Amino acid sequence: MLFDSLSHPTLDGTWIGGKPGESFAAVADNLRRAGAIGACAVGLPGIGGYEHQAYFAAAQAFPQLFPVAAYTGRDGPAREVERIAKVGFKALKVHPRLLGVHPKTEMLAPIFAAARANGVTVFLCTYYHDKPGRMIDEDPYWHLVRAVNQNPDTRLVLVHGGGVRLMEYAELCRFSPNILLDLSFTVQKYGHSAVGQNLAFLAETFDRRICIGSDSPEYDVSLTRALADRLTERLPAEKRRNILYRNISTFVGHPVAAEPAAT
Repeated sequence: MLFDSLSHPTLDGTWIGGKPGESFAAVADNLRRAGAIGACAVGLPGIGGYEHQAYFAAAQAFPQLFPVAAYTGRDGPAREVERIAKVGFKALKVHPRLLGVHPKTEMLAPIFAAARANGVTVFLCTYYHDKPGRMIDEDPYWHLVRAVNQNPDTRLVLVHGGGVRLMEYAELCRFSPNILLDLSFTVQKYGHSAVGQNLAFLAETFDRRICIGSDSPEYDVSLTRALADRLTERLPAEKRRNILYRNISTFVGHPVAAEPAAT
């Protein structure tokens, strides 16, 4: 069983830069073919015709999908997060690179505060690398730490697990039950590098605080399922269940991925 912690269906089926993406129906079909039980359907600002109400409605047609709004930054944190919650979303995604902003404390903290006030979980992209001229020039990790210190009760999913800084972000999660570490993109891109040793270490010792996603359409969910199986194949069944589906489904409260009934 796998619950994909990060998929990106779009309203018009296009992806970043106008590349082919995946519709909601395509994501649902890919999950079925991969033997996965569900996925977080995560919107991105300005991608694929994203709009709050339409995105939520499209996801509702597929019970196996848990809709995550895109934070667009158009109305200010308090107003936009409140509007997202009123639409029906229980989570939102903050993608600093697509927003063209530096993820500084003063940018993150108000979003975290508004999310907490509205009962919304924040999915935060922690992959910050970019082209010259667009690169951030201050360490985003400590900005995040300060924002978390100011809002310790906000529920966070750290998307991509900090990439090559995986262990630092894992330590941030270690001491907070409100933070979950997502390994999407990182397990696919860096699994055969030195980071792969850290991934194996976390699977063995940190199984209650991590989850795995495809980051589709960047990576196929079937490939992700295979990599997840390989990462967890030698673990006890309880740890495998935690990593593959239980942590993320419990964290976001998605009923489709509830624990299977005993037989």
